Amino acid sequence: KVHKPVSNDEAQKHLQSLMERLKINGRKPVPVQKLKAKEKEPELKQELGPDPFDNPHEYAEMCRREGMPIPRNILKLIDGANI
Repeated sequence: KVHKPVSNDEAQKHLQSLMERLKINGRKPVPVQKLKAKEKEPELKQELGPDPFDNPHEYAEMCRREGMPIPRNILKLIDGANI
């Protein structure tokens, strides 16, 4: 089937007849929801501690202070690939 454009008046007539057949005469469509932009939360970069790949020594020190195990890949970054 090939789409054939019709005039606005003809489209309105078809829409009106369809609405009558579906018995939705006085009903208005739901208005479009308006979305409001939220302000972006500042990133918690400093609270998370030093970046493990940029500063592996500082990250390892933070892990030691907090009693967390130091991940193997960070130990490899610090000591080289001899582990």
